[in-house]
Amino acid sequence: MKLWIPDIGDKIILTADWTFTVINEGRNSALWQALNLEKHPDVAHWHAERTKRLAAAEGHEKRHRTVKRVITTWGHRWEWDSPENEKRGEELWAAYREFDHPKVDVTFPRDTRLTIDRVYIRKGASEFSSLTFFIGDSPMPELQPVKKGGRWPSGPRRFFARLADVNKIECDILDA
Repeated sequence: MKLWIPDIGDKIILTADWTFTVINEGRNSALWQALNLEKHPDVAHWHAERTKRLAAAEGHEKRHRTVKRVITTWGHRWEWDSPENEKRGEELWAAYREFDHPKVDVTFPRDTRLTIDRVYIRKGASEFSSLTFFIGDSPMPELQPVKKGGRWPSGPRRFFARLADVNKIECDILDA
C-alpha cells in the first residue's frame, strides 16, 4: 500500500464503486436534493426515531422535574426529584442529540471524477475529519448539472464525506 495525502485541487477518478454516508447538513444540501434523499426509507426511519427520542426525553423531564421558586435573575430553577432521574434525563437528551442530522448511504459509480476542495483533519476532533469534493463528471445522471440534463441544482457540485469513508475510495490520480 502506498500512502497518498491529497492536496487541494488534486483530481481523482473512481476505479470502483464508492459507498459512503451522506449527512444532511449545509455542505451536503445540494447532493441531498439532487439524489432526492429526503424520500429515502432511512430518512423516514430517522424522523420516527428522532420523534420517539424527543418524546422520551420530554416525558421523563415532565415526570421528574419540578420548578423551585428562588430569587435569581430568571426567577425560578428546575430541579430533579432524584440524582438517578437527573442522570437518566441527561442520557435521554444525549440520545436525542445524537440524531441531529439524517444520514443515508449512497454509492457513486466507478468513473466518477472528483476534485479535492478541502482537507480537514484536526487532532482531538477526529469525528470532524473530512474531505470536501467537487464532482467533475459522473455516469450518474443525478450528479450532472441541470443545464446538462441532470438533476443537480444550480451552483457548484460540491459535497463532503467523513475521512473514514474517504479512506475506502479506490481511485487513480489524474493529472491536473
